Amino acid sequence: MASSLYNLALDFSKELNYTKAIMARQGDKGITVTVKPYLNGLQMDTSDGTFILKGTTPSNRYVDSVATSVTSEEVTFSLDGTFMSEAGYYKRCYVEYRKDDQILTTQDIIFFSLGVSDISQGQADEYVSQLEALIKKYNETFEDFMVEIVNQSSQIQNDLNAMSGKAKELKTQMDGLQEQIAALDLDAWKDEVLKTSKGYTDSKYEEASQTFVAQESLEAGPLLFKNTQITTQDWNDITESGIYYCAAASGPNMPYTGNLYGILTVYNDAAVIIQKYEFNTSVYMRTFAGNPPTWGKWKKIALASEIVNLTSDQDIGGNKNFSGDVTVKGKSVLTVDDNKYEIINLSVSNGNTGTARLYREGKTVTIYFVALNGKSSGGNDSTILTIPEEYRPPISFEQLVGSIDRSTLNSAQLSIGADGAIKWRRNSSYASDYTFAITYTI
Repeated sequence: MASSLYNLALDFSKELNYTKAIMARQGDKGITVTVKPYLNGLQMDTSDGTFILKGTTPSNRYVDSVATSVTSEEVTFSLDGTFMSEAGYYKRCYVEYRKDDQILTTQDIIFFSLGVSDISQGQADEYVSQLEALIKKYNETFEDFMVEIVNQSSQIQNDLNAMSGKAKELKTQMDGLQEQIAALDLDAWKDEVLKTSKGYTDSKYEEASQTFVAQESLEAGPLLFKNTQITTQDWNDITESGIYYCAAASGPNMPYTGNLYGILTVYNDAAVIIQKYEFNTSVYMRTFAGNPPTWGKWKKIALASEIVNLTSDQDIGGNKNFSGDVTVKGKSVLTVDDNKYEIINLSVSNGNTGTARLYREGKTVTIYFVALNGKSSGGNDSTILTIPEEYRPPISFEQLVGSIDRSTLNSAQLSIGADGAIKWRRNSSYASDYTFAITYTI
């Protein structure tokens, strides 16, 4: 194949991609490749640099060619038969630029080497014709590209000129500002600022002293939320003042068993420690005090709805056991027991005959004796019967009774003891029958 000239435009930033292709025949000599180097679309500075055309043949063999001419605008490579030593598409073909420690490379160039006997003369002419058309199209594209580059360069230059003008304008303004600053009496200004700021600071300090509490005036310090969560700890050991969160707490000495959630607040005043546990509406408290100090029992603080109110209207459920008397406006209130009515048959014993029946109405007790006869009894000071405990009189007393024959000579005297024993005290005739009643208040 005849000697050929290829004009390429390559950008070492690899951002701009231009038409680039070289077609040669295996073993050809006299192939000239001219490259216009660019960097980011601008003409590249080629001074003091080395340009090498490098390639990788179809069989992975490395070939290269150092530029034979380097000008300010283009780089020329003269390829000999060594570079086209193999036929086919080269796997890699690019231009490398080296200057000092800097190394730049272009995008890949399409490089195709025809075999020695791959085509006939007619096919070769056809390929050459197609290649010349491709080169022509490339040159046209390259020229358009150069026009675009020139236009962009002009625009960039115009922008640079405008920026330079603005920079000069800013410099003039800065110079004027420096003159104004130099003319200022900074020492006097500084004194005025310090004087003003001190007055402002003093006023704000006075305002703050009226608003906030001084740290040294806090007697024991504020309670803080603790990072420690209460889980399985012994509550007797939690003595440091603070607020603790209970996370399913299950340790010993809690207010009640189970998994506790809620807040434990501890107040430690050296001589006395107070623990307060809160969950929902329930509050429990206990103290650690005494000599020697010990933990007291947990006590639940009653809600208003859980206590008897002194003045407000209130419905109260459940049974209430009052140990003292109940009064309304100073007057006693009769209970169910006070109004209780009972009848009990009593047993006459110790050889006595007859019947005895106890009647109770409220606190009044009456015992009726019918035909009481002590003929076979033990005589004086012998027991006739014993009153059940809950019906006994509060004191012992005696009572005189007459027989049913109304004889004054047949009277008898009985004692009714606080121990419940009813006894004969004196009887003029034990053979007589006595019907009478004894009444007392319990």
